[in-house]
Amino acid sequence: MNPERKNLNLDAIAGLRFSTASKIFEIIAILIIVMILARLIEPKDFGIMAMCSVFTGISALLIDFGTSDAIIRHKEEKISDSFLSSIFWINNLLGIVIMSIMISVSGLIANLYGYEIIKTIVIILSINIIFSAMESVPTAIIIRNLDFRKILYQKVLILPISGFIGVTMAVNGYGVWSLVAQQIVFVIGGSLFIWYLSKWKPIFSFDVGHIKEIFHFSGYLSLSKFVNYFTKNGDLFLIGKYIGAESLGIYSKGYQFTVQIIKSINGIVIKVFYPSISKIQNDKKKLSEVFASTLQVMLSIYSVIFLIGFMFSEEIVYALLGGQWGSVAPLLPVFLLLALFFGLGSIGSHTLKALGHAKLIFKIIFFNAVLTISAFVIGLQWGIKGVAIGYLFTTFILFLSLLINSMRYLSIRLMGVAIVFFKNIILMLLVFIAVGELLDYSGIQTSLIRLILGMSLILIIVGAYHYTLKTLEFRILKSLIKNKLSEKYQ
Repeated sequence: MNPERKNLNLDAIAGLRFSTASKIFEIIAILIIVMILARLIEPKDFGIMAMCSVFTGISALLIDFGTSDAIIRHKEEKISDSFLSSIFWINNLLGIVIMSIMISVSGLIANLYGYEIIKTIVIILSINIIFSAMESVPTAIIIRNLDFRKILYQKVLILPISGFIGVTMAVNGYGVWSLVAQQIVFVIGGSLFIWYLSKWKPIFSFDVGHIKEIFHFSGYLSLSKFVNYFTKNGDLFLIGKYIGAESLGIYSKGYQFTVQIIKSINGIVIKVFYPSISKIQNDKKKLSEVFASTLQVMLSIYSVIFLIGFMFSEEIVYALLGGQWGSVAPLLPVFLLLALFFGLGSIGSHTLKALGHAKLIFKIIFFNAVLTISAFVIGLQWGIKGVAIGYLFTTFILFLSLLINSMRYLSIRLMGVAIVFFKNIILMLLVFIAVGELLDYSGIQTSLIRLILGMSLILIIVGAYHYTLKTLEFRILKSLIKNKLSEKYQ
């Protein structure tokens, strides 16, 4: 086996371990924080915070301008202190400009929604912009090097601190300001700590040539992210503007509780997947193997999560969020299915990025953006569930577009992937029937016990299936536990 490829495989496995640990810790910490805050803060306050996030969230997107992805996939011989520093200084310049713009339009944003408090919140959250700009390059360097141990350290330190501050303020009746404080501490503290861990310092060098060198790639990628951001936040804006803060709070909490958490799970693999495939971007055979394997494993994980959410949506909401969030329950299956397509679609988009097809990604996302905004507007007639269903439909279209194009460039047969999906659907259907029958036979009515027993049965049955047939998912898990690669990746 090629020594360079062997080292890459070992680095990827080590990175996957720490990325997994980081994301598991993040998911658990976020769940605990969300469970506590949901019982202390009204849905309306979450809705107001979501209104602000529509505009403040764009700052990080504009600051990076696709440069992080460009650093990750850039060839090793072209990475230099001058190259990294040039990107760092342009990011910080953009940060200052964007922060100034956000502060100047904060009053207009408040008038748009009709809540004066939004002006002050937007001004305060604008502080995060500078720190996000500082963090961009150090984080990209860490990810490029697959050094996810440092990401884990950051999460372990910052998440509990920011959560503790938010919960303490909520207990003392600060409402929406608890969420603001939590966000400020998380971003600023996380940025400073990741900077310290990266051990990288910029030099006073700015070469326009370096910016031009990556602009073709990062430019289209940034346009894609820009369009994608407004598309994904169009639902929050429309609900906040035309339905109200409380409904937006319900919708955004349902989205956060499902899609955002599954994004974290997706990040376990994607953060290792993208830098890894970027280093073998010229080896189509190897790329095809990694793409197909990753798609199969992630489909299995997402399917189990969807099945649990579909069968026990009410039990999950009442057990974890409390009675005041009961309206979230009907949205959970929709959001979970949406998250499934979102996660699988990201595998296709990152594959196309690694292959350098940023322009194609932009075209796909732009077309889908027009479709999605139209679906949001139509869905408003049926309230927040109508918007969610519209979002699900267009996300499925986006998933298909990214998947088919990735398979085309990698010369992967559609029938092989279709069989993987079909087998997974059949498995989930059989598990659904079996668990439903067992729960009915048990006669258990208590929500929490029913939830715990149902989840346990699903995991046991699915686990037994993979163990008995020694599936790819089982072999990969076994190789991770044993700290060695399976024969497939050697």
